[in-house]
Amino acid sequence: MRVESTGKLPQYQVIGKKLRIHWDEQETSREVDGEIQKGWSYEEACVPVNASRSAIIEAIMATKYPTPGAEFAALQNGPEKAVEHQEMRELAKSLAAGMPWAEAG
Repeated sequence: MRVESTGKLPQYQVIGKKLRIHWDEQETSREVDGEIQKGWSYEEACVPVNASRSAIIEAIMATKYPTPGAEFAALQNGPEKAVEHQEMRELAKSLAAGMPWAEAG
């Protein structure tokens, strides 16, 4: 899911019992009351703080492929889509492994 903020967000943000993971940071601007306001836009996945590595990867993947059918279709829609899928899975694994409290292994 794409989220917007008036300030930069951390890559890993714990709010209550939820972990929010942000990536694909983009600077944005829009006019409000005749003034240009700068902001930030991110892709975001949200999981319970105690989520497993696999649950985190699946939540990140679900931001691009919201159903198993969508993910399966991406794998079957030619080599370009399969490459995009593999790149997304590598990103998801990297984000899951990069959490400050992730166990080495």
